[in-house]
Amino acid sequence: MELRPLKYLMVAVFFVFTATLVFLPLSLSDRIRHVRDPRRRHTYQTVVSLTSCFGGGVFLATCLLHLLPEARSQFSKGIVEHWGNAPDFPFVEFLCIGGLLLVLVIEQVTLFWKETHARLTYSAPSPFGRDTPVVNYGSLQHSDSHGDGLVRGVADDVEDAEAEERNMESIHGDPNSHSSLRSIVLVMSLSLHSIFEGIAIGLQPNVQLLLQILAAVSIHKSILAVTLGLNLAHSRLGRCSIVASALAFSLMAPLGMVFAILLMQGDTGDAALLNGILQGLACGTFLYVTFFEVLPHEMSHTHNRLPKVLCMVLGVGAITMLLLSLPH
Repeated sequence: MELRPLKYLMVAVFFVFTATLVFLPLSLSDRIRHVRDPRRRHTYQTVVSLTSCFGGGVFLATCLLHLLPEARSQFSKGIVEHWGNAPDFPFVEFLCIGGLLLVLVIEQVTLFWKETHARLTYSAPSPFGRDTPVVNYGSLQHSDSHGDGLVRGVADDVEDAEAEERNMESIHGDPNSHSSLRSIVLVMSLSLHSIFEGIAIGLQPNVQLLLQILAAVSIHKSILAVTLGLNLAHSRLGRCSIVASALAFSLMAPLGMVFAILLMQGDTGDAALLNGILQGLACGTFLYVTFFEVLPHEMSHTHNRLPKVLCMVLGVGAITMLLLSLPH
């Protein structure tokens, strides 16, 4: 088969392959939620938790062993083509920090707005009086001689106050309570990385190199796709948002391939520099998701601590062996 038709065929195959792997954990997660047997449910949840830790190791290794060196290489290439030599300052590492801080600032601003809105909602004055709860208004009229109505009214007030406090705590108490924003950030960073992987596939000049890089990217993509599916299954995103995120991620690599086939004849200095900058920022988002989302959520539970650490080490080992055994 000629090179160009083969590339277009790979665009369709790669989309179906990626989408299947992303939706697989989502389907399994829905089945787990409907399991009635406590033992089976606990077993499934343990497997999902250990797999999530494996994914954390995958994200960590992908960031530091694959994404960061690639960003440094592309950034240096772009700088050399523009200005002749690369500066000594670690710009890519600086971009990595910038990517992490960018996500942190976005999340904290979002949390500040949500907490402020929650306080304003709970502290809104009642139209019947400054501190009079509407639900208990007039409760003293139905009290008996021993004041049971007053006791019930006070108890209801205490329950309302405790409920408000629990609602406020739920905004920031659970390590996974803000996983919606973090899941969106993860999808965006993985999608950005996928675009450049697709471009790398689309730029291959012959069938042999195309199949080699396609095999390497497919193995790497399969691990990331399953891990992303698990993350989306654990997130607080709605079903439509989860499906849209999964489809968006699945489309990015094929779009990168089409872009490379149609528009790019080779690596220019501008393309390499932009690649390095965006990949550097993506490194920061990978670190953020690993250390602020996956690990805090899984390591905060007391069960299976050592197996979780082992699974994370295995995730790092899987990416390490992949990078050592397959061409970049």
